[in-house]
Amino acid sequence: MKTLDYIWRLFGSAFCYAVFGIMGLVMGLLLFPMLFVLYSDSGERKNAARGLIGRAFRGFVWLMKTVGVMDYRIEGAEHIACRPNQLIVANHPTLIDVVILISLFPQANCVIKSAVTRNIFMRNTVAAADYISNDEPDALLESCIRYIESGGSLMLFPEGTRTRQGAPLVFEPGAAAVATRSGAEILPVAIRCEPVFLTRQMAWHYVPPSKPEFTIRVMPPVSVDELVMTNDTERQTRLNLNDELLKIIGQSIDTMAV
Repeated sequence: MKTLDYIWRLFGSAFCYAVFGIMGLVMGLLLFPMLFVLYSDSGERKNAARGLIGRAFRGFVWLMKTVGVMDYRIEGAEHIACRPNQLIVANHPTLIDVVILISLFPQANCVIKSAVTRNIFMRNTVAAADYISNDEPDALLESCIRYIESGGSLMLFPEGTRTRQGAPLVFEPGAAAVATRSGAEILPVAIRCEPVFLTRQMAWHYVPPSKPEFTIRVMPPVSVDELVMTNDTERQTRLNLNDELLKIIGQSIDTMAV
C-alpha cells in the first residue's frame, strides 16, 4: 500500500506542477495583459490582479489536497484578514507555503525576486499586482515602510530565503526594522510541514515517502510596543523585536501537533 501511495503521489505531483505551469503561462501571457486594457486606474488593476492570483493559488492548493499530494490545516483562521498598516511575518520552510499564504491573504503585498520581474512569463503578473521587487536592495526597506505607512498590508519572510533543513531558525532584522519604523500591526504566522519537501536542499521533483502535512498557525495581531520597550534606541528596539518574533514563531512551530 505504501508503494502504491508513493506512486500515486509521484504522478499526482507531476500533474499538479504541470497545471501550475500552464496556469502561470495563461495568466501571465493572456489574462494579466488584459487587465492593463480593462483597468486604467492602477489601484483597481492591482486589486483585480491580486484577487485573480489569490483565487488561482486557492484553487491550486485545493487541487494538491484533492489529488492527495499534500494536506493542510489552518489554525487561528479568525485572525485571517488583510488589515491596514499590517505586517504579516512568517517562517518559510517550503515553496508551497508562499502559495498557501497568498491564497489566505490575496490583497497583501509581498517582495518578489528581481529575476521574476524580468521573466517574460511572469513580468505582466508582477506588474499588474504591483508587487515590490528586490532589484534595488538599498531601497527595499524604504519601499516596504512606505507601503505600510500608506495603509497597505505586507507579507515578509524574515529568514530571507527558505529554511535550511536541520538548521536552527534564524531571522534577519529586516522585517523587524520595517515594523519598528512604520508602526505596523504585526501578524505572526508559524508554518510547519512534515515531512518537508520543496526546500532549498531538495530537488523540485522530490516526493517524500509519506504525504506532507502543513500546519498554518495564524496568531493574534500584536503591536510593536506590546512586544518590546520602544524607548530604547532604534537599533536596539529592532534587535529586540527580531528576537521576540523569532521566539514567538519558533516556539509555536515546536508546539504544533502534526
